[in-house]
Amino acid sequence: MPRSPLITPDAVDRAAQALVARGQPVTNQAIHALLGGGSMSTLVPLVRAWKEAQKERAELDTIEIPEEVLGHARDLAGRIWRDALAEASVASDALRREYRASQQKAAETQSELLDTLNQAEVRHQDLEREIADLRSQIDTLRSAHDAQALDLARAQSTIEALKEKVAMLEGTITKAEARAERAEERLALVAQGNAGTSPRRP
Repeated sequence: MPRSPLITPDAVDRAAQALVARGQPVTNQAIHALLGGGSMSTLVPLVRAWKEAQKERAELDTIEIPEEVLGHARDLAGRIWRDALAEASVASDALRREYRASQQKAAETQSELLDTLNQAEVRHQDLEREIADLRSQIDTLRSAHDAQALDLARAQSTIEALKEKVAMLEGTITKAEARAERAEERLALVAQGNAGTSPRRP
């Protein structure tokens, strides 16, 4: 529900009369303070119209004017007051339109900023998920690498053990071959000796 405007012709008149009763000058700032705020662009033409009306009344009070002229003067003062009121109303309406336009622009800007912020938050969450996935892949690859490194170390250890075993077997074979050669040589000598000592047949 819209609030009642602070600055109206009646409110300006009451505030001005209060200042006069206190013996204080009637100024825009003084009336603005008494009314507790409001638009200065609305207030200024109303104060000017009030002063002009007061001036007209003061001039009318100092001289004797025929009632017909006085009536015309009152009509003129009324028109001045109505014109001032219309001017103030136009200024007030313009300010209201400007205020509504600025409110709408601010709401649109706020909405755009909220959309941008939401998009940034969604993108941030997506990036966090991508980073988590990459870290998981890195951990998996690291585990696989460690497992392969362990398998390689085991394979190398097995190869070294097999090399040692092969070397031992080769040494054993070499020794066996040497013993076999010596055994063949002894057998040959034995065979020769038997051939030389065997009796001849008649």
